[in-house]
Amino acid sequence: MKDTSLSKVIVVGAGPAGLLLALMLAKHGISVEVVEAKDAVDSRPRGAAYGPAAVSVLRRAGVLDRIRQQGLCVDSFTWRRVDGTVINRLTGMNRNPDKGGFICLPVYDLACLLYDELSQFPNARVHWNHRVTAVLQDERRAWVECENGKNFAGDFVVGCDGGTSTVRKSLFGSSFPGHTWDAIMVATNIRGYDFSKYGWEDTSWIVDREHWAVVALIDQQGTWRVSYGEKGSLSHDELYERMPAKLQRILPGHPTSDQYTIERFSPYKLHQRCTEKMRVGRILLAGDAAHLNNPMGGLGLTTGISDVGGLADCLEGIHDGKAGYEILDQYDQIRREIYRTVTDPVSTANLARVRSDPAALAGGQDPFFAMLDKSREDASVLDDIEKKDMGLLVDFTQFYHTNKVNGHTNGLVTSHASLTHWDRLVRYVSAKTGQTRYGEPLADLIADIDQLVAEGTLKVRPLEGSNWLAAGPSADEKEDLVKELLGPLTPRDVPIIRCTGLNYRTHIIESNWDIPTNPTLFIKPGQAVGDTRAPIPVPKLSQSKCDYEGELTIVIGKDAKNVSEEQALDYVAGYVVGNDVSCRDWQLDKDKAGMMPQWCFGKSFDKYAPVGPAIVSPKVLGDASGLRLRTYVNGELRQDADTSDLCFGVRKLVSFYSTGQTLEAGSLIMTGTPGGVAAAMKVPRYLQDGDEVVVEIEGIGKLRNVIKFDE
Repeated sequence: MKDTSLSKVIVVGAGPAGLLLALMLAKHGISVEVVEAKDAVDSRPRGAAYGPAAVSVLRRAGVLDRIRQQGLCVDSFTWRRVDGTVINRLTGMNRNPDKGGFICLPVYDLACLLYDELSQFPNARVHWNHRVTAVLQDERRAWVECENGKNFAGDFVVGCDGGTSTVRKSLFGSSFPGHTWDAIMVATNIRGYDFSKYGWEDTSWIVDREHWAVVALIDQQGTWRVSYGEKGSLSHDELYERMPAKLQRILPGHPTSDQYTIERFSPYKLHQRCTEKMRVGRILLAGDAAHLNNPMGGLGLTTGISDVGGLADCLEGIHDGKAGYEILDQYDQIRREIYRTVTDPVSTANLARVRSDPAALAGGQDPFFAMLDKSREDASVLDDIEKKDMGLLVDFTQFYHTNKVNGHTNGLVTSHASLTHWDRLVRYVSAKTGQTRYGEPLADLIADIDQLVAEGTLKVRPLEGSNWLAAGPSADEKEDLVKELLGPLTPRDVPIIRCTGLNYRTHIIESNWDIPTNPTLFIKPGQAVGDTRAPIPVPKLSQSKCDYEGELTIVIGKDAKNVSEEQALDYVAGYVVGNDVSCRDWQLDKDKAGMMPQWCFGKSFDKYAPVGPAIVSPKVLGDASGLRLRTYVNGELRQDADTSDLCFGVRKLVSFYSTGQTLEAGSLIMTGTPGGVAAAMKVPRYLQDGDEVVVEIEGIGKLRNVIKFDE
């Protein structure tokens, strides 16, 4: 798409996400048409809680003061047994209301408030009773077709139309990856019952295998939201019939149904799902249309509003000429990553906690409750909780262009996209549980984590996620002890290894080659990846001339094709230390390699590309220039160089190797080795059985392996 203008956006869905996005865009001078199937704001009881990330977006939208006047500032959260006794409590969450905090206001009231605000803007309009039946696009525009025959067109269509999103289905059909829980949530609004005389205030979670629930005061008129779990197999009528008995069991004082008034009753299924993409061309998704999660902890609303804040950044930047359409790819990837690494695992843990046996949470057995215990003595724990919530929000203005030349953007951005939620990642065996996990070292960058492991003192912040790229901070644990350090990547993580031959000037000179015009490429399979501190098996046919090659290794974080050097770091997740183990006879000897040198067979045996000890993000190392690299064999220094000696640096290699071909996420680029390899010695000193090879790169650490000849 060469045209990167933006003047009008079509928003499908007049819920909180859609109306908030429309309001933010309208305030910025962008015309907005909101298309809604219903005839008014949906009044069903749903979410009501907003964390600090959502509060930040609502403040930016200019509606926070009205929300605070109408809603409640939440100061405490309590976990109780079904008989009402307290298991644990978190207080002080409203100690700094000017900075954010937690707010409670039913989504119906929020949507009405947003609609009222939006109605003041002549460049925005909401079309009620317009059910969308089709969503289409071409190179110049996107549009929706409605059941009543009307069409609405704009530069973009944004689906904010909830979990059953028509916009999402127009893109992916019935596909919505994830799962549905084996339970139903029944949301009720209760009036006329005095919870306070039982000491209940703000929000309480009922922890019980059968009668789990969340009970919260949601407005200043004394309305309480009581949402409880039921069996997934029950019908709507059965759920309604069981409601009085369930509420009598859950509510304090165990009242009968004549002691309170039910204003709302709304059963709904619980899901954990995230769409394949949040951007397809000119069609975008946000909020529940893009992802769903169970309501424990209010992460659905907060994540959805954070989506809106990020998408508003992107669309406003395009409108102002500060960003191109490619910023929407950042939105797509980063927002889905946040769901996978934060919203999904944290909300899942929250639900598991309330559905557990209360006895299993006592005595510090639950890490989250142990953190709450600590918060009563250490106020910084409360700050950490708020910071984690703020991690749901990303400032996409960081991806705006830095400047313009004659009115045209030059393609440079203020900083490069962060593909990870960590600065350093290790894979390790936990001393506490024996499980293999991901973590971030709790040690200075200059600390020798290899030595700390040997001493049994390396501590990490546990990371949770389905793989290294998705790993994010654990919701419940702040610290773990490393028993064994593994390589950060496994062969399954690495689709291919692209290797660079003759890239250090010193190595080129010692090899009697000319300085190349372009990088020299050869390939290793992903199966060659090995762990740090693991033996390197050397097959019988290659034991006579086994050599080492210490190398800075690039880890690709997202698929890259035809990437410019300026954009290259946007695709780099981090750097590891690598060793390009090589059999020189199968590389160079004519009786084995053939008439021409060949670099694949003798370098591609299993475990011939060990990497470690950590992946370090470009947030820490930038383009990795100026790093000292050293290789030791049995303690003897063999290679000593600086990455500034590279002929082709990180940016050039990523750009060159992505030309006309796709660098898949997880691919490695070994950048080449400096002088000092055994093959270049006057009397070559090749590796022998039992030799220890240590490759060390400043800022990353030491890769340590022992050579093991196959028998």
